[in-house]
Parts: sequence; structure tokens; C-alpha cells
Amino acid sequence: MKNHFFTYYKKLPFSIRTRLHHIFDLVNSNKTLLDLFSATRQNKTIKKISKAKSPRRLVVGESYPMNGWIVTNYQLLAKNFIDVKKKFAESSSLSNIYADNVIEHLDLDSAQLFLQNAYDALTTDGWIRLATPDCLAISKAYIENDLQKVSEFGADLKQHNLKIDEPIDLLHVTFCAFGHAKGRIYDEQTLTELLRWAGFRHIQRFSPSESSNQIFRNLEKRTGVSDYWSQMCLEAKK
Repeated sequence: MKNHFFTYYKKLPFSIRTRLHHIFDLVNSNKTLLDLFSATRQNKTIKKISKAKSPRRLVVGESYPMNGWIVTNYQLLAKNFIDVKKKFAESSSLSNIYADNVIEHLDLDSAQLFLQNAYDALTTDGWIRLATPDCLAISKAYIENDLQKVSEFGADLKQHNLKIDEPIDLLHVTFCAFGHAKGRIYDEQTLTELLRWAGFRHIQRFSPSESSNQIFRNLEKRTGVSDYWSQMCLEAKK
């Protein structure tokens, strides 16, 4: 039944699907409803994680199932709800945490809380991987007036109907689109310093889908040409 629903849903005009997504997101992110139900849903997810078999691997900020991972999101209707600003797992209970394009949506105080909670939740020698836009690489493409990268960036984000025609649009999209204006965009040095502040060590940088740790390979869904220069993935050990 579920497969039939998605088959018919995909046949709807893009404009209608976009409108339905918008309505769904309004409900999913409704602040009043989140305030009412987030504590109960958070506790339920924490209990679910504690009952899972080891190794316990957690994804935050995602809606699609991932084999071998407990997938969570800050959405009212998410299967597993998690607010990363609050304790989201028992201490030393997770072997790996993965967050793809999450931390740039958080202001500095919230990002610090997230990393503190992640550090507490990881086992000794546990690892975290953060994928996020690279402010330095994107700014460099703008400063150098790199029209090739503008073209690549625009092609990869075409589905979002964003205006990316000239170098200045690289900055506009990075800092203003996707709710980024409420958060904080990082370069490698700044994010590394934040991870160290939270207690993490052995910090390494990788391109999307790449890692020296088999667990973290091929996780990113953003693998367009521009993602390999505009995105950075940092891994850190507790």
C-alpha cells in the first residue's frame, strides 16, 4: 500500500508536490506542537536507543532509513524524534554519530550543546562525523569569480529553484537559503576548534562519501560535482 502511495505521489506535478511538502513541513516543525510533545518523544527515543543491540550508531537530522543506523530527526512526525540541544542518549552508549548538514542550522550556543551531548553519548573511542558547507571554499569561489563552480553549484541545486547565476549567488544561497540564516556556517578551522572545545580529538577532514573508517563511507546523499569542493566532512574521536 505504501509503495502504491509513493508511485501515485511521484506522478503529481512538481508544483503540487512542493506545496504538499510545504504544508507537511509546517506541521512537522510547528513550535507549539513541538513544545507539547518533544519531551515525551525524546524520552521514547532514548529508551529505544538503550534497548538497541550494540554497536549503536545514530543519525541525527535525517528522515530516510539507513541500514545499521538509528535515524532521528527534529520533526514532530519523525519516526525517532531527537532534539540535539538536549540529552539524546545514555552516557557512553553510542559508537558512532553522524550528522549531514545539521550543524549549520544551529546557532553557536545550540551547536555547543549538540557537541557536548554527542561527546557524552559516545563510548570511549567513539566517533562523530559532521558534513556541512565549507565557508572558505565557497567564499574562495566567489572571490576568484569562478564561473565554472557557479555553474556546478547551480546545477546541483537546480531542483530547489534557487537563483545561482553569478558568483555573489554562491554566498547568498550558502548564508540565506535552507534556513542557514538562523545558524552558523563554518570553515575547517572554526569547526575543528568547536570540536576540540567539546573534548574531541584526532580530527580529520574528508570529502563527501570518503573516510578511512568503513562505517562512515558512502553516507552522504549530496554527491554532485560541487559538493566535493563546497562541502566538508569532519570526523572526530572522543
